[in-house]
Amino acid sequence: MNQYLVAIHYIQLLQAELNILNHDARLLFDLKIDPNLAKRELADLKVSLSKLSDKNLYIEGTIWYQPSLFAIIDQNLGVIDDWLKELDDFFEFSYGTTVYSVLKENENRSYDLLLGLYNRLEYVISDIKNCR
Repeated sequence: MNQYLVAIHYIQLLQAELNILNHDARLLFDLKIDPNLAKRELADLKVSLSKLSDKNLYIEGTIWYQPSLFAIIDQNLGVIDDWLKELDDFFEFSYGTTVYSVLKENENRSYDLLLGLYNRLEYVISDIKNCR
């Protein structure tokens, strides 16, 4: 159960980082990426991740029930499966962007936090999938 809350926490941190970059994409311009492309992709990443907001709230609201009751609620509504699918879609979309590729190429610069959040979120989601 805690893994869901940890994943949501990482999603929120990742959203905050994308908001900062989206607000001031100049932070990426030293990476030799077209500013218009960076702004467009960052906006798309932000929208893609925001699709999880409703499901995050549902999970946060129901996580406090007993695990068996949470499982019954989820089984009837299928929120976790949808949430995991949307996260997979987000990762697939992210990894296909120029912004992510350029960040990954410059991993040892000041973008460790953003890339670390991706890696940690992906790890927690993988763990959740393995436990289901």
